[in-house]
This record gives sequence, structure tokens and C-alpha cells, in this order.
Amino acid sequence: MPNHIVVDGEWIGSIAAAAGVRSWKTLWNHPRNAGLRARRDPNLLIPGDTVWIPPVDVRGESTATAASHKLVVSTPLNKLVIRFTRITRYVNFFGPIHYELAVGSSRQGGELHTDGDQIEAPLPLNATEATLTINGATATLKIGKLQPIARLSGMQARMTNLGWDVGAIDNQDGPRTKQGTKGFQAFYTIKVDGVIGGQTRGKAKQVYGC
Repeated sequence: MPNHIVVDGEWIGSIAAAAGVRSWKTLWNHPRNAGLRARRDPNLLIPGDTVWIPPVDVRGESTATAASHKLVVSTPLNKLVIRFTRITRYVNFFGPIHYELAVGSSRQGGELHTDGDQIEAPLPLNATEATLTINGATATLKIGKLQPIARLSGMQARMTNLGWDVGAIDNQDGPRTKQGTKGFQAFYTIKVDGVIGGQTRGKAKQVYGC
């Protein structure tokens, strides 16, 4: 099988699904992908990364002729986790936050009550989007779009998702990114200078979870 060059929006699960590989771990743990494992997270790939895809193992099943048979293929699932911050004050004033989440064939709903509350849902390997509705407002979540925290675009995405306006997620350290970074730094009581350095990245990783 040829090497696969990662494009925007792909993660190791979606690459496995497209290649007909049942488990993303088959790709990720393959010795020929050791270099990629050493520098990336399986959910945080960058366009241009190379993933080696092994040949697909095709199984055969012997069945009796002149009869009907039902074959069931199980597809491994990953898990989508959405964690909420900065909601306790809102809940104290207005009450619980109602949500609905749709990803693949999974639909669920419930309430959020405090900072750190999480929504978890099974994530099919071929899923590229999820739909989250909060108190009637709907947003589309792009699966596989988040980039590593070491990249400026990765930090821009994390701060945007945490509620700070840093402008476009364009990997450019412009005025809006600096202003949004200052707001993030002030809120988490770290040095306020608009510079995305080690301390700011560390706090973002702690708060965001990756």
C-alpha cells in the first residue's frame, strides 16, 4: 500500500476507515509509523504528515449453499469527549444548560451544571462532524481539525473553543490573536503579554485537556 499524505481534517481513525482498516490502532502501532508516533498524537495530525497503510487482511467465511446467512461486521468506535469550562456562573444565574449532541447515528441530550462537566459519545471512525445544540443554538463541530498545541493555529483553535476571540485560525500572530491571548492570560492569572510561550501553552493544555 502507498503512503498516505494527511490532508486537512483527517485523523488516524478517518484514515483507517477510508483504507478499510477496522481499527485505527492497526495503523498507529505499526512499526513503519514509529516516526509519526514519536512526534504526533493520533487525533492531532498535521496536513503533510505521512501515514503508512499496511495491506488489508481480507477474511473469508465458509457457509452452506442454498441458504440465507446473516453476517455482522463490528466496527470499532473511538470516543468524542466535549468538556465545558466557564459555565458555573451562567448556571448560577440562569439554571442548567440544556444540550443535544448528534454524531454518526448517536443522539443524546441532557443538562450541564458546572465547570468541568463533560459530554461523551461514541465516535465512528469515519465521522467528520458532530452537531451540538446548546439552549437552542446549534454549532457544527469539525472532527480532526484541531492541530497540535505547538503550532500557533493549534493554540488559536483552543483559545477560540474556550471562548476568546483570536480572529481567524490562520497560524498568523496578528493583533486579534495577541489581544485574545491577553484575555486568556488574564483570566488564568499568568503573565499578560500577548505572547504564546511555554507558560501559555501549558495552561491551555491543562484547561483544554490536550
